[in-house]
Amino acid sequence: MTGEDSLRSILRLNNLFAFTAIRLDPQVNQYETSGTMSTFATLNLVLYGSIYSVYLWQLTKNVETDFARYGIVPIFMRMLTFQIVLFQYFLKIMNNFIRRNNMVKLLNVLKSLQTRTIIYGGFLDFKQVQSMSKRWLIICSVLNCCVFVCTTFIYVITGSILNPFNATIHTLFMVVTFSNDIYLILFNTLVYMLRKNISEIKVLMMEAKREDWYPISRLHQESVALYPLLIKCFSLPLISYVVQMLVSGTLQLFEIFQYAYGLQENDTLTIIAEVSMSVLSIAPWIAKLCVTILHTGRAAKEANETALCTRHFDDYSMQNTKVTRQINKFLLKNLHQKKKFSAYGFFDIDNSVIYTVFSSIVTYLVILIQFKQLENDLTNENGGGNDTSAT
Repeated sequence: MTGEDSLRSILRLNNLFAFTAIRLDPQVNQYETSGTMSTFATLNLVLYGSIYSVYLWQLTKNVETDFARYGIVPIFMRMLTFQIVLFQYFLKIMNNFIRRNNMVKLLNVLKSLQTRTIIYGGFLDFKQVQSMSKRWLIICSVLNCCVFVCTTFIYVITGSILNPFNATIHTLFMVVTFSNDIYLILFNTLVYMLRKNISEIKVLMMEAKREDWYPISRLHQESVALYPLLIKCFSLPLISYVVQMLVSGTLQLFEIFQYAYGLQENDTLTIIAEVSMSVLSIAPWIAKLCVTILHTGRAAKEANETALCTRHFDDYSMQNTKVTRQINKFLLKNLHQKKKFSAYGFFDIDNSVIYTVFSSIVTYLVILIQFKQLENDLTNENGGGNDTSAT
């Protein structure tokens, strides 16, 4: 199986969840929109719409009891987290309808650029693409299985698994987690393929003669131009992933804080189970998303380094030739313009967004702790006032 076969396999998995609707036409060897898009989208929307409705009904049914036990702010954030997780599924299906033509264009242009890179003498090891996608799939599958087993064990020892609704929701979220992983694997595979193509163009540009340099530089410019198209296809889901990481991270740390400092009155077994569930529900997802962001940042860095490799042409005698003017134009355009992955201008998809999210989590965590302490103080004052009146 080649790297392209691996990409087609990942696309098929995403087609099942209606996140993409693309197939490779073997006759023309081009990607095109699949005719089964409406069918898979309808099936997924009906299935998850039904489960989502049942989940909302169950959530509102117990909302008063949960407010009395945990407080308004924690329950609100828990509801918000679950809404974001479930809404992501519908968002990716909607994004598929909006961006399906952009996705087809992205895949076909990338395929063409890879072919031209090989024609110019570049070497693209498609086995690395296959290895990378397989490694991602295996790691995510093993991690999800471990989380599923651990959370099921916690449900069993606490007795929650006896509730059919809890068991159904538990299984549902595992399926949603797997679908998110499949989508992230598709994004990372495309970023990896584009990054490797630009890396090989960098080698070609460093070894090129002056007369061969211009067509290779055009290849570089066309490859870099795919970055905005790639992010355009994935920006909406990526923004929702970052929002989920922010909200879920804040909520889970706050719940751990409550149990650690005795703000929730429970037996030791329940506290251990709740803390373990909090860690298992967010830690693997944050790790996957951080790896994706770091991987994307390295791809942008590769594009910027490729532009820098052309500086050695300054050593040539700067004659007023067409090639010299082309080189100068390329240097002027690329050396002073950093390539970045930007999600609709909200944030750059690089290391900085990780620092921003974690600093925001700490900030919101402090705010929640202050709200909780204020709530406890007001409760104690009301309790004390009632006792005094009764006396």
